[in-house]
Amino acid sequence: MSGNPQLRAEYPGLRVYATDAIDGALVASAQSAKDAAAYLDDPPIPQAMRDDIRADLLTIQNGANLSPTWCWTPRGEVARGRGLEIHR
Repeated sequence: MSGNPQLRAEYPGLRVYATDAIDGALVASAQSAKDAAAYLDDPPIPQAMRDDIRADLLTIQNGANLSPTWCWTPRGEVARGRGLEIHR
């Protein structure tokens, strides 16, 4: 999911097929991002952990670019594009 923007940059026109779970994840991540930001200037927190927090915050801030091009439900219906059938 967090790699979608990079893949889209490397492959223009790339279609990302996924559920809309990212929408709920971004809403839930908003409070987490606020809480995590407090740790960025906390000296006892190891630098490697602060780097991870910064990367997570950038991912959350890039939320719009994380969404799929085509969104499907478990029933195979597509919410943001044409129909898609999943055969298992």
